[in-house]
Amino acid sequence: MNRIFLSIFLLCCTFIAEAQQRYFEIEVRQPARVQLPDNQPEVSRLLVVNNAAFQPDSFGHRNKRNDEETGSTNIDLQTAGRQCVFGALEALEQTEQYEEVSVLDKPLNPKKSFFKRTPLSSSVADSLMTFYGCDALLSLNQLVLYDVLESYETESGTFYAYLQAYVTTQWSIHYIGQKNSFVFAISDTLLWAKEDASEVTALMALPDRQTALIDFAFYAGNESAKALYPQWTTEERYLYHAASKDMDAALQCFTKQQWQTAFDAWQQIALNPTESPLLRAYSYADMALAAEMMGDFDAAIQCVDEAVSLFAKLHTSDALQQKVNILYYRSQLLSRKKAL
Repeated sequence: MNRIFLSIFLLCCTFIAEAQQRYFEIEVRQPARVQLPDNQPEVSRLLVVNNAAFQPDSFGHRNKRNDEETGSTNIDLQTAGRQCVFGALEALEQTEQYEEVSVLDKPLNPKKSFFKRTPLSSSVADSLMTFYGCDALLSLNQLVLYDVLESYETESGTFYAYLQAYVTTQWSIHYIGQKNSFVFAISDTLLWAKEDASEVTALMALPDRQTALIDFAFYAGNESAKALYPQWTTEERYLYHAASKDMDAALQCFTKQQWQTAFDAWQQIALNPTESPLLRAYSYADMALAAEMMGDFDAAIQCVDEAVSLFAKLHTSDALQQKVNILYYRSQLLSRKKAL
């Protein structure tokens, strides 16, 4: 179910032509980034296994200074796979969708080649699920971590140092008694940076490289598991408010979460031909927000289109900016409608 909650309502001090904008946040339930098959069986007990090979110490750790390569560093990442599956375990337990989630953190085949994926066969997966009494198995088949450490002098004479890390994980989901598995991959990146008058100080402010990458592996596992389920995210919204008794009344209804009453009040302004085109445009934009709160995305999009049409007729820089802003809001509404 796609739901929203009104959370923070604040007065924004930025004045836009005849109106001011009021800012608030909503919690939006986003669909899962990874769509599981529709015919997946029900799972009550899940097993997470580490089927990833050890990454060679010398693989993927570049050093740079002033945009020039200065060699590479050896980093021991033998515990990265273990941390990755523990990260996935934490996220899976937080979903509270399973009676039990267990983990095999030691590599199933520690001698296999890092440069070649060796997924679990259906027979091996079934054996593991039968032995541990599970309905499904989530297997980490590959974990690749690489990074760049660089420092350089800026135009102002200071030094900028950063550590940029990249991760790619490949997973498979196996259901007991089924030969075919579901495979998905997740990639991500993190950046740590510091600028200082001293190059040494800037570099020393960065996290320990091995620790950062191991922690990143845990984070990657956590995010990979989260990608399988809908998540709540915070999105920003803005209301227009002008010096008008009718706008005041509509705003009061909106702050009390009386969405339909607020919608109707703004509609009275928007449909009134004696009101200025700018005030009518603001009212249509606010109607869109009220419609979104009620879950009527078609009405919200229609109101946005009306507001855009009115803003387009006002040949001012403010109107042009508001048209751009509300078109972005339209894209958010389309995304939410698609997710239904």
